[in-house]
Amino acid sequence: MSLNPQPLTEVDEEMILGVYSDDPLIQFENASKFRKILSHEENPPIDKIIESGVVPRFVEFLKKDDDNVIQYAAASVLRLISEENTKVLIDHGVIEIFVHLLGSATSDVHLRFQATRALGNVARASVESRNYVLRRGALKPVLDQLNENTQMWMLRTAAWTLSKLFSGQPQLLLRQVF
Repeated sequence: MSLNPQPLTEVDEEMILGVYSDDPLIQFENASKFRKILSHEENPPIDKIIESGVVPRFVEFLKKDDDNVIQYAAASVLRLISEENTKVLIDHGVIEIFVHLLGSATSDVHLRFQATRALGNVARASVESRNYVLRRGALKPVLDQLNENTQMWMLRTAAWTLSKLFSGQPQLLLRQVF
């Protein structure tokens, strides 16, 4: 047994089966492995993760309002995926879930950070994506983050996301979103 285990660099069958386990501890352990691969790799295997078929499972986890731990793990993975592939989030209905989580008083600030950042990632991908995020009602919950948070990192993230919601050509007019 090594005191310095090798970092995870590849998605394996055990991880995939683990997120589909019925055991919440195994689910979380393997969801965390996906998060580590995505956050610690210079060129994370996002396409391999998507192709493995686990995205719908992470969407299920994201909907578990009674389990903030698995919600956070899923939100982290989906946010990291959104840095390279925003279409998969749109296709799996994740935008609506993130908007809901931002509006939820029970969501903790770390979960709201993941949702805010992912919405900004999607909005910056294209004008069509930006408009999609806005049509799903993201503006008000993102604006609310400026009032509800005192953590500077969260305020910066909300401001960054707002900048993505109003960037691109053609420029968005305020009357179009209110």
